[in-house]
Amino acid sequence: MNFLKEIFMGNQNQDYIHDRFVRYGRGKFSGPKIRIKKNMHIRLEGTYEYVNIIGELIAKNSRNSGNFSVRGEIISKYDFRDFINDIALRYHKKRELFHARINSTIESEKLMEIYSKLKHAYILLDLTSDDKKLRLKTKKKLPKPGTIDEKFFSAILPPSLMGVVEDEIILMDSNLDSNPGNVTITHQYLIEDLIIPDKYVNNPKLARINARRVGKIVREVEINGKKFKSEYELNA
Repeated sequence: MNFLKEIFMGNQNQDYIHDRFVRYGRGKFSGPKIRIKKNMHIRLEGTYEYVNIIGELIAKNSRNSGNFSVRGEIISKYDFRDFINDIALRYHKKRELFHARINSTIESEKLMEIYSKLKHAYILLDLTSDDKKLRLKTKKKLPKPGTIDEKFFSAILPPSLMGVVEDEIILMDSNLDSNPGNVTITHQYLIEDLIIPDKYVNNPKLARINARRVGKIVREVEINGKKFKSEYELNA
């Protein structure tokens, strides 16, 4: 399950979800954004926060698509060398982050393992299935804080996966159009407070890293021109 869906279902007390908010202080911030268009294929594009989500969706639904051509970077604050060593072209540490460069053909089972076990990481991988029905293309460097790149990634999926997209991305069962051909989803993070554990109060760096962000997420879904807004508590 992806981090947004976990938050909306009340399961946000997880380390990897906390890590997604460390870059934010108090204030209002533009969050994840994605556009979905369905015709002959499902086409998606959006901000960097959705890259792991779409990659995992592809991996989970790839059993009949053969192997994958995989190229790009995986970035994490945790050392994951042992897990990725057999497929990494290069592995190194830069400042406080670990980087793996991948350029390989990977079985769908290994791809799924990457997404399920490296949830803390930013998995910036281009994916192309053998049958070319599943494709993801992403930029390889995260945007600077405050920079919004609405075309950080693009993906193409077969129309047979629209139900999966509805369940994992759109999350609007009760209001969903029977033929959601054009969907835009935006989020705003409203962070009202940072709750700092007592042991980090006198250490600004660790206080920022370990503080829980408290506030709300405002989510707007536009489906074929109709807009739906909802709010969710944030405590991560």
